Amino acid sequence: MKLVTYNDQRLGLLVGDKVIDIKRALQRHDALPEGATMIELIENFPLIKAQLERLEAGAGDAVEITSISLLPPIMNPSKVICTVDNYPSHAAEDATEIFPKPIFFLKPANALIGSGGTVVLPKEARRVDHELELAVVIGKKCRGVPAREALSYVFGYTIFLDMSARDFRTIPYSWFSMKGWDTFGPIGPAIVTSDEVGSPSALEMKLWVNGQLRMHGNTRDMIFDVAELIEAVSEVTTLLPGDVIATGTVEGVTPVFEGDVIIAEIQKLGKLEVSVVRSSHVDIWHTKDFPEHYAAYRERDTADKGPDVMAPKKMEDL
Repeated sequence: MKLVTYNDQRLGLLVGDKVIDIKRALQRHDALPEGATMIELIENFPLIKAQLERLEAGAGDAVEITSISLLPPIMNPSKVICTVDNYPSHAAEDATEIFPKPIFFLKPANALIGSGGTVVLPKEARRVDHELELAVVIGKKCRGVPAREALSYVFGYTIFLDMSARDFRTIPYSWFSMKGWDTFGPIGPAIVTSDEVGSPSALEMKLWVNGQLRMHGNTRDMIFDVAELIEAVSEVTTLLPGDVIATGTVEGVTPVFEGDVIIAEIQKLGKLEVSVVRSSHVDIWHTKDFPEHYAAYRERDTADKGPDVMAPKKMEDL
C-alpha cells in the first residue's frame, strides 16, 4: 500500500489518484490516536494493517490527490542517512574512487520537502545538482543487523532527491555546506510498503528536468545493496522506525536553475515533482568568495598535508 502525509500533517492512504484520510476512516482507532504521525503509524502498523487493507480494497471516502498538498511522507525522522558513490557510473562521472566499504553522511531532517514543494537554491550557489536515489524507510528498531536479516526491518521505500550545492564542497569530507540546506531533500510522494515493492534490487529509475531525461538507471547496479547498507549503518547507530537511508545516485548528475521543474520516477514508487527557485536571502558566510576563501587553505603548508597526527597508534608505539 501507499501512504502519504498531507495538508496539516494528515495521514493518507493513496489509492490510484485518490487519498483516504486514515485517522478519520479508522475513527480514532486506539493504535492510532488523533495527532498520530507517520512514525506512529509505522510503529503500530501490524495492529492496523488489516483495517488499512480493507480501506484500500473499498476505496471509500476519498479526495482527489490534486486537491491536497503533499508533505514529506516522513516529517521528522530521527536520521536521514545518505550513501556516497554507490553506483559505479556515478563514481566515474564524479571522478571519485569506489570505496571498499559503504560511506555515509547525515542530512538534516528539515531539509525534507514533499512532492509539489520547492527547492530553494542558495543565493550565491553557482552549481546545485540533482541526485536521484531510492530511499529505504525503516520499520522496526534495530542495531547490528546482519545483511541476511536486514530486509525484514524495512517498512517501505520512497523516492529521494539529494540536492547538492556542488561549489560549496570546498573541504574534502566536510559536506554540510553542500548538502544541508533547507529544501535540499525532496522525498515522496508516498511510502510504498515493502510487501508491495518486493525486491528493491531491480527498480528502474528516471529523472527529467523540464521534460528532458537527465538520469536513467536501475537499482541492480548498486555496489552495496539495500541489505548491505542496513548492515553497515546499524553497526554504528540504532535505527528507529521512520529512519531514512538514501542509497546513492545513478549517473547523470547535472545542475538545476531557477524556474526548472524536476520530475523523478522509480518503478513501483510513483513520481516526485518539485520546482526550483532562487533565494533572495543575503547570507553572511556563503558569499561569492566562499569557495575561494576556503580553497586557499588547501594550498597552505599545514599539517593537513603531512602525517595524520590524529591517526590511531600501533600498540607497540604506545
